[in-house]
Amino acid sequence: AFLTSDTYLRAYLFSLGLAALTMLVSTTIGTMAALFLTRSQSRWTGPLRSFFMAPIVLPGVVLGLALYVFYVTTNIGLARSLPGMLIGHVLVTCPFVIGTVTASLVGFDRSLEEAARSLGAGPWTAFRKVTLRIIAPGVTAGAIFAFIISFGQFEIALFLSTPNIQPLPIAM
Repeated sequence: AFLTSDTYLRAYLFSLGLAALTMLVSTTIGTMAALFLTRSQSRWTGPLRSFFMAPIVLPGVVLGLALYVFYVTTNIGLARSLPGMLIGHVLVTCPFVIGTVTASLVGFDRSLEEAARSLGAGPWTAFRKVTLRIIAPGVTAGAIFAFIISFGQFEIALFLSTPNIQPLPIAM
């Protein structure tokens, strides 16, 4: 009965697509942020890490309402839109990716990447063939977290969904 209902099927497929897109964007941004935060020697690393992790501490309703009010007051066209909802989901899921990738990078030996560079690999090749393969479990865990959290995200969807853009938690 659940999948035969057209409303639920559309909402399920929408949530599936939104969660997949959120997972891709969050994994990319979160991995880059984790690399920066673990490798940077700046005095701003601590405050920047706190800034990135803030959505975990904020209640979802506060974040959803704040995004909606921001979208409406700035009049940038993101209120009640798919890009606006995607941005909200990425804000909520990115800290989980940053956390898992940072945990993978804590014991990472940079000399392995430097060895690949000294053997003729470019920066991108050394990252892709050495670093990314070593931290792949953390990146994968972060991607799975991002997908699951996005798929079940109710609070952001509560403020940013429309009758045409309705994820599964709202349809239920």
